[in-house]
Amino acid sequence: MRFLLVTPRTEFRVRPLIAWTPLGLISIGASLKKYGHEVALFDRHALSAGAGYGKERINDLLAAKVLSFKPDVIGFHMVSPLIHDTAECISLIRPLFSGFMIAGGHHATALPEESLRKIGGLNGAVAGEGELALAQFAEGIDPRRISGFWWKNPDGTIHHTPPVQIEPLDALPFPDYSLLNSRFYLQRNHMTIRGFFLSSLSMIASRGCVRRCEFCSESLTFGRGVRFHSPEYIAEGIRRLLAAYPIDGIYFHDNDFLIDREQAEKICEAILPLQHQKRFRWSIQARADRIDRDVIRRLKKAGCVLIEIGVESSLQKNLDAIEKKTSTEKIEEAIAHCHEGGMSVHANMITGLEGETIHTLERELAWLKKVKPHSFSWSSLEIHPGTALYERKGNRFFESHDWNRETILQFYRQSPLSKLPPKKKKIWLRKHYVPFHLKTHLWHLLKNNFPRKLFSALLAQGIREIHKLIDRIRQSRTV
Repeated sequence: MRFLLVTPRTEFRVRPLIAWTPLGLISIGASLKKYGHEVALFDRHALSAGAGYGKERINDLLAAKVLSFKPDVIGFHMVSPLIHDTAECISLIRPLFSGFMIAGGHHATALPEESLRKIGGLNGAVAGEGELALAQFAEGIDPRRISGFWWKNPDGTIHHTPPVQIEPLDALPFPDYSLLNSRFYLQRNHMTIRGFFLSSLSMIASRGCVRRCEFCSESLTFGRGVRFHSPEYIAEGIRRLLAAYPIDGIYFHDNDFLIDREQAEKICEAILPLQHQKRFRWSIQARADRIDRDVIRRLKKAGCVLIEIGVESSLQKNLDAIEKKTSTEKIEEAIAHCHEGGMSVHANMITGLEGETIHTLERELAWLKKVKPHSFSWSSLEIHPGTALYERKGNRFFESHDWNRETILQFYRQSPLSKLPPKKKKIWLRKHYVPFHLKTHLWHLLKNNFPRKLFSALLAQGIREIHKLIDRIRQSRTV
């Protein structure tokens, strides 16, 4: 069979989106190829975020791809904030295509029945991991007998079978990176491994998370618990990437790379010999309460240069409210360990948490200035289906509203838990947060890329953009 896999389109062109590699789709593609099927990837994300194409042109290219490739099945990766784009794609394609259209991903896992009922052109949805489910479908097994499949019968009724987790993970083939748009994903940037100007590819060493933070949908597709690839599998995957692509960076997307200390140490040991063949840098995400001096030493020896910590908030009441199951003291201790061990640390934080005021924002910013992570980001809280926060505050939005662009964007633009008017918050951020963020970001960039890659990094950022940043800092001081 011939499979065409499609990512959703982003609506803006920014380099940080390079880090969003469609690992799920290229893993599914590899599994299908293993069974002798043909696979192509139409990456609307890369065409929008990378090439800067508008929706009309991307839609025309997609229609042309469907007609030229002649797939038997089209699979869509569904993301809740971009679900409107997937719905529009399916409406566009259905008049041109009489074959099967199947959706997967976080949104399909959270709302499989609603996806089939609200998007008329869909035939099925996969809840959970898709590699084996789609391979079985391609082999001709009745979808009503495939674990994880939700199937729309001709009479409109929907049949489903509970998903099962893939074990062992090493049974899966290595993801097929050749499906990616290499011009986009291999371009050097300083945002995939934050502050390091590298050509990087992403991979994953484990699936799942034992924590259930109230806002998080990251492990929804993977289900309960954590499963691991073997250190040998990871090392071989890196070896293949280094041999096939001109990269000098690896970004691990695992929710918590250090969740199993022994496993992490074995991966470091397996990676170390590769550093003698071709030097590369890598980064991980980890919980603060798993970071200590010894693990930093082991990571650094194996070439790890950055740890991203899901700080979320420096206020203990916020950490408790979102079920983070950690403390401000633990976070501060982890950042201090990184400073002492010469490891760069990035703090991922969230704004828009419950009860947010100017005073709480001031406290969060003061905390950052005190503990001094090498880089940090503030992201607005989003309420995704399938999370505990959605059950508590989502008001069944996706079940009760149309999935058109205006409605979806309006939902994700709101900040329902914050007490701050959006305009007042924007003014405060511009005056206080932006100058400090830009200064910290630029200093980290200069420090990590001086002197060899500094000029290239500045060119990639754009000299004009540097001037804009400086002007914004000056203007913010007069607001």
